[in-house]
Amino acid sequence: MKSGSVAPLIAATSPGEPEPAGTLARARAFAEPLLTGESLESGENTLAHADAVAAILRQLGSSETMQAAAYLVYTCAHLNKPLEVIGKAFGDNFAALAVETTQLMRVQLQAREAQV
Repeated sequence: MKSGSVAPLIAATSPGEPEPAGTLARARAFAEPLLTGESLESGENTLAHADAVAAILRQLGSSETMQAAAYLVYTCAHLNKPLEVIGKAFGDNFAALAVETTQLMRVQLQAREAQV
C-alpha cells in the first residue's frame, strides 16, 4: 500500500462496511501487553489513555472500528514493522489507519515543539 493513500483510511472507517465481530476486544488485547507500564510524554499511562480515547469515540457514536484503532495507534511505537504486524493481525485497512494516524500525531508533536 502506498504511504499517504486516503482510500484505505476511508475503507477502514466506512460506515457501510460490516464490522468484524470482536475487533474492539481483540485490539485492546493486542495492545495491552505492549502498552502496560508505558507512559506518554505527559506522564499519563498509555493504556489508560487509549481506553479513554476509545470511550470518547464510543460516546461520540463512532464505530467499533474507530474505537479499535485507538488502541492500535499506540502500539505502533512498540512494533518494528507496525504496518506488517497490524496488517497481519487486523488487515491492511486497520494497519494503514494506525500508521497514518501515528504519523499525524508525530507531525502535531513536532509543530508543538517548534512553537516553543
